[in-house]
Formats: sequence, structure tokens, C-alpha cells
Amino acid sequence: MNVKDRDILRRHWSSLRQDLDIENLLPHLVDVLDPADEEQVKAEGPGRGKMIDKLLEILPRKGPATFDNFVKALQRIQPLLADILLQESGNQTCSLCHVLRRNSTL
Repeated sequence: MNVKDRDILRRHWSSLRQDLDIENLLPHLVDVLDPADEEQVKAEGPGRGKMIDKLLEILPRKGPATFDNFVKALQRIQPLLADILLQESGNQTCSLCHVLRRNSTL
């Protein structure tokens, strides 16, 4: 993960800790976490705050595509949280905008 993406996660740590639905997100992180990482996160349970802290500690140590894969997984579960991260990263791809556009063409 590059420095800019690490900084974004660090700046949004508290909001992610407060709002992230870790139980529903974990199954979507197969491109991000290996089985040992997932077990480390789950071992911090049952409190979701500790699980989220462990996830956010692991993510920066992963490869260069980690942030993008994390945000893609987050878009499936909590698109508004993903949008916060995307906007700060300079990516103007707004998942909510895609949903609204798709629904307006139906």
C-alpha cells in the first residue's frame, strides 16, 4: 500500500472503527487478506472495534493494490464509506452516483 493510501486509512480510522460492518465485509476481502490475516482479525472478536483495529493494522502491510481492493469490497457492503475514501484518494468514482445513474435509466 502506498503512503497516500495509508494516510487516508489513518485519517479515517475513527470513522471506519465506528461505522464499518466488519462481519459482512470480511467475506469480500478474499483479494486482500490471506487466511492467516483473516484468522488474526477474527481472533480479536467478538468486539467489532478490536477486529476493525486489527484489519486496519494489517492492510498497510499488504501489496500495492490493497487500498483499491479494500475500497471495492467496501463498495459492495457500505458504498457511502467507500465514497469517503475514494473522494479523498482523488478517485471521483462515486458508487452512489453509479447507482443513481443506473436507476434513472430504468
